[in-house]
Amino acid sequence: GVDSDITTFTPGITAELGQHWILNYSPSWVNYSNKKMTDSVNQSFLLNGATTTASEWNLKISEGFESSNDTIAETAQQTKQNTWTTSLSADHKLGQRSSYEGTAGMVDHYGTGFPETRDWSTQQWVIQKFTEKTTAGLGLGLGYTEIANAADMDYVQYLGRFNWQSTEKIALSAQGGYETRHSMSASAQDVHNPIVQASLGYRPMEHTLITVTDFSNVSSSFFDHTITRNKGWSLALNQRLLEKLILDLSYGEQTSDYSAFGGISSS
Repeated sequence: GVDSDITTFTPGITAELGQHWILNYSPSWVNYSNKKMTDSVNQSFLLNGATTTASEWNLKISEGFESSNDTIAETAQQTKQNTWTTSLSADHKLGQRSSYEGTAGMVDHYGTGFPETRDWSTQQWVIQKFTEKTTAGLGLGLGYTEIANAADMDYVQYLGRFNWQSTEKIALSAQGGYETRHSMSASAQDVHNPIVQASLGYRPMEHTLITVTDFSNVSSSFFDHTITRNKGWSLALNQRLLEKLILDLSYGEQTSDYSAFGGISSS
C-alpha cells in the first residue's frame, strides 16, 4: 500500500444571478506528500435556485458538477471521476409546530476504470417542533441504483432526526436509521446496514462556526455484487473575514471498504 498526507486548497467564487439563483465555482489544488501519487486540480460547479410560492411552499433546485482525480477504495489508486448531481426539495408548514420536508435527486457518476452508476433517491420527512430549542422527525427514504454491466440495486431507509439548540452558541444534530439494500441478482441476499450522522456546532463569536461531524453510511459500489461502507469524522472552521470573504478550513479522516453483497462471494 501507499501512505500519503493530503493537502487541499479550495478557494471559491460565488455569483448571485438575480433574486433566485446563486452560482458557485470552486477549484481544488490537491497535493500529496508521497511522490508516487500525482498532484491534481479538481473542479466543482454548483447552481442553486430557490423560491417561495403564494401558498408558502419553499422550493429549491440544485445542479452540480465535479471532476476529480482522487483515490477510491474500489480501484485502490487515483481514479479520474466525473459526477453530475441534480436535486429538488420542498418544505411546508403543516401546523403551528409541524412541517413537511421532501427531497428527490439523481447522481450520475462516471470516469476511467469503473462502470457508470446512476442513483435515484427520495426522502420524505415529517418534522415536529417540541420546544423552542428542540425538533425531531421521522423519515422514509427510497432509492434505485443503475450500474452499467452489473445487477442494479434498490434500497429502503427508515430514518429519524433530532436537533437541539442548547444555547445561542451550541447546537447538536443527529440523524440515523436502518437501511435494507436489495440486489437484482437472483443469487444475492438482502443487506441490512445502520446509517448514522451526528454533528456538534459551536459558535464562539457571531461570524465564527466550528463543527465536528461523525458519520457512517453505505453506498453502491462500482463493481458487480459489491457495496461500499464509509466511516469517518471531520472538524471544520467557517470564519467570516470581511463582508464578502469567508474562510473555510477542515480536517477529516475516512475509511472506505467494499465487500460482497449478501450471499455472493466477490472475485
